[in-house]
Amino acid sequence: MTISVLQQNPLLWHEGMLLAPQHFQQNDIYWQHQLCQAIAQIQPYYWGVISMDLNQTLVDKGLIEVTDLHAVMADGSHIIVNEETVPSALSCNLDDSQALKNNKPTGIYLCVPYRLEGAASSQGMVQRFIQMDGGEVVDEASGQGRVPVIRMRPNIRLSFDKLSNHYCLLLMVVRKGIDKKNYGITGYHPPLLHLRGADFQQQRSLRYCVRQLAALIREKAIQLSRTNSHSRQFLYALTSSLPPLEVLVQAPGTHPFALYQALAQLLGHASALTESPVPPQIAAYDHDNPAKCFFPLLSLLRQLIADIVIKFRYKEFTYLREQTFELQIQSEWLQQELVIEVVPASGQTFADIEQWLDKARIGSVPVLSALKDRRSPGARAERLSDTERFHYNQSGSAMMFRIYNRTLQIDQKDIKVIQPDQPLQIIGEHHGATPAAIILYVRNNVGSG
Repeated sequence: MTISVLQQNPLLWHEGMLLAPQHFQQNDIYWQHQLCQAIAQIQPYYWGVISMDLNQTLVDKGLIEVTDLHAVMADGSHIIVNEETVPSALSCNLDDSQALKNNKPTGIYLCVPYRLEGAASSQGMVQRFIQMDGGEVVDEASGQGRVPVIRMRPNIRLSFDKLSNHYCLLLMVVRKGIDKKNYGITGYHPPLLHLRGADFQQQRSLRYCVRQLAALIREKAIQLSRTNSHSRQFLYALTSSLPPLEVLVQAPGTHPFALYQALAQLLGHASALTESPVPPQIAAYDHDNPAKCFFPLLSLLRQLIADIVIKFRYKEFTYLREQTFELQIQSEWLQQELVIEVVPASGQTFADIEQWLDKARIGSVPVLSALKDRRSPGARAERLSDTERFHYNQSGSAMMFRIYNRTLQIDQKDIKVIQPDQPLQIIGEHHGATPAAIILYVRNNVGSG
């Protein structure tokens, strides 16, 4: 009879029963099973490596030696390997792997036997536990009466095969060259209960790589914070997810699923800065092979962050007097189309702004008198479509306009109303409210000012 049958129902305790060790053993088994089931309902990914360390210098020589291990198996068993709990290091010889002999990768599995009847007996079908001296203990109530006790520890081993239902793939090993003693550990990560469980991978570990990403995001955010205040939308998209991510990656006990959720949220926010603001679909969380889902996502995020470039500088017009805004125009700026954002005053609508610009006179200072004499509006403003606006400003509420330069004939000469190296003025003729600000968008590859 397997333990799965024994675990299903509790013992019936009743008056007059003749107690035997089996009653207490079965009661322990039942409640261990109940606890495991309860934890599984709260946290579906309740098993995995909490911490692990191995002798890295022996890997090249063909020996895997796990010197420290704390893990929880899928059946709820806690596995602890250190100098105090296990007499000798957990190890296996890579020269015994048939897969490696054939130049194929091999897995290193942590295996725990099935639990059958007589699980701690060497005479049982399968010995799941090894009996060990537990020393002498006293009565907890009186502090007296020392008696010797025997304890059980899981009969664990490393194997190249899945020897039982209860196993955990800890490592993947490959041969790095023709030398049979030249082995290396791949970037595979075991199922992790805590993020630090893969720290043995050093600079390939998940925690290290996410720390590097967080540092990259912080560096990019600092760059954005030094630019014009109109880059705040970029800054917010990056920094709103940064503190939670940093908190998670700094805590060694973070569960990787929580970290995956934080990275997915970061992807959603940062995608708003791209040409296509809809975030790409990502793979489902894979607890048995976290590297399979994490590292493609990290690569995607690194590329996305690297592609964030401040395309524009923002030149704000000076408000001179009622209805008049002015900005010195550099000759290089006229090599691109002139695009402005008009920031509405309190209560102004898009229609109000369009009407204000429609009535405004737009031109460089040297031609303003001629424009006024001819009652000409000068250059004209045309509202950008939503698609066009997105290339300049991702905010749906931004009021963006393209300025078309025009040619006037003055003294029998064709003169542009917007001239290089001259102050450009936008003078409102409408009696309504004046906009709060006008900003010219200048591409970063144009001009130096």
